[in-house]
Amino acid sequence: YLQVLPKPYDDLTEAEKVAWLVQELQTRRPLVPNELPFSESTCNIIQTFRMVRTLHQEFGPRICQTYIISMSHHVSDLLEVLLLAKEAGLYDPATGVGSIQVVPLFETVEDLRRAPTVMEDLFQLPLYRNYLAGGNGDTSSPLTPNLQEVMLGYSDSNKDSGFLSSNWEIHKAQQALQRTTERYGLALRIFHGRGGSVGRGGGPAYEAIL
Repeated sequence: YLQVLPKPYDDLTEAEKVAWLVQELQTRRPLVPNELPFSESTCNIIQTFRMVRTLHQEFGPRICQTYIISMSHHVSDLLEVLLLAKEAGLYDPATGVGSIQVVPLFETVEDLRRAPTVMEDLFQLPLYRNYLAGGNGDTSSPLTPNLQEVMLGYSDSNKDSGFLSSNWEIHKAQQALQRTTERYGLALRIFHGRGGSVGRGGGPAYEAIL
């Protein structure tokens, strides 16, 4: 809409997306206009982030510190959320301080196998490591320093390969993710979502957060 890219965002390669997102995350220049001339779904997402910011201002950041990204496939999926958080005032590019944790959900067998590589590529970005650390020596970050949360799901991996194989893939992913975070001196918090008849995409996973 703003025509700030030479071609549509979806036509960029993953490397091009990451490079542009990192660039945008280092400037305080607004990207999203006050008026939202976008689709209903896009406006809903932007307004959700703005509401989280309002809640933080009224009740403090502890009221909502986790944003889960369903179907996380690539590094750009996480940086896109951080960019939307920046636009809502939940991340300050000048200090590197954020008040919301970006949490990927890896659920399909393919995504579980790819999860350690995705997180390693993410941890190699100085901007993201600084964000996890709580900013440029600033002590105002409400997030636990050097902690990365990850959600692992069962529903789609069960559909992909069956119950036993799904659990084995999750077990291997947990071990690989632990090794990855340890190499970067980070703490890892993993929680699981099994879904169920109570609510697809909700259930025990989201109850664990609340």
